[in-house]
Amino acid sequence: MQVSAIVAEGAQLRPELMECFREVYRSGEINQPLVYELKDDRFLFVFDENDLSIPGKGDIYSGDYFRRFARWYERNRDDELRHVSSVAHWFHFSNVKATLPSSIVRLTDELASASNLPRDALDFTYASLDSLSRHVEQLGPDAASETMYDHLVGYVGEVIRVRTKGAWCIDASNPSEPFPYIAAERHAPIMPINVVWGQLNGIDPVDFRRAAAQEVRSARAKGL
Repeated sequence: MQVSAIVAEGAQLRPELMECFREVYRSGEINQPLVYELKDDRFLFVFDENDLSIPGKGDIYSGDYFRRFARWYERNRDDELRHVSSVAHWFHFSNVKATLPSSIVRLTDELASASNLPRDALDFTYASLDSLSRHVEQLGPDAASETMYDHLVGYVGEVIRVRTKGAWCIDASNPSEPFPYIAAERHAPIMPINVVWGQLNGIDPVDFRRAAAQEVRSARAKGL
């Protein structure tokens, strides 16, 4: 069905959501997609008429996904760090830098306090990551990046270290940005920073357990 036909069926224009996608280029040109709310909690996203790829075309999304997408797009549009690597992103916010492995106990204690979780609930199992996922989801990625980036990297990394019977190491190949990783037998370097960065900068609900398992499987495949 054409965009015009969908709009004619009673779609409601949502200017406040459109603002999330508005971009002003250095040339002064404005890219302003249109957003319409449809029945059954769905949204129609219509590309700007001057878009170079698919001008005036539209896609329909579920309400929950689209609201997440709008927040993600707006956050990344305004984030000067959006184009940097996972390590550079963590390094920007980190307070402990290369001393993170020796700070695991303190970081875990602080994480339990900040997330209102019993200390014994953070038992370094995959299952314990579910409680952290829910807390970060409620807190929001920006606040988590600013207040508990080291704590999350440290805890996720320790869960992975225990799971793989590995060891913390420091990659200092770039002296200006040394970073921690997990070394485990028959695995390529395992990156807890990638796990946390991906969840703090993604669209889907935070799921540290799934992301940690994927990182370990990927490292195992590369290490064979």
